[in-house]
Amino acid sequence: MLTEVVDMAIALTGAERGYIVLRSSSTGEMQFRIARDLNRQNLEESRFTVSQTIISEAAQTGQPVVAANALMDPRYDAQMSIVTHAPRSVICVPLIYKVR
Repeated sequence: MLTEVVDMAIALTGAERGYIVLRSSSTGEMQFRIARDLNRQNLEESRFTVSQTIISEAAQTGQPVVAANALMDPRYDAQMSIVTHAPRSVICVPLIYKVR
């Protein structure tokens, strides 16, 4: 299911890569569950770097984070992963699951 969600998000947004990061129920830490590219290939975690600042912001606020040019965005321009990889754009959307 996660693979299909990431592949659909990549197709809809035209992204080069997509990731799903979930909070561990036992530790509370954010953990990568799946990473895919636009060719529908799995990416090994060692092959990419993602801004933990952006992930943390979306997780804490429950709101999407959008940066049209993260390298020029004053919120993120000093983050090592942003400086190193210079992404053109970043979209981070929290997945919120509530048990009824």
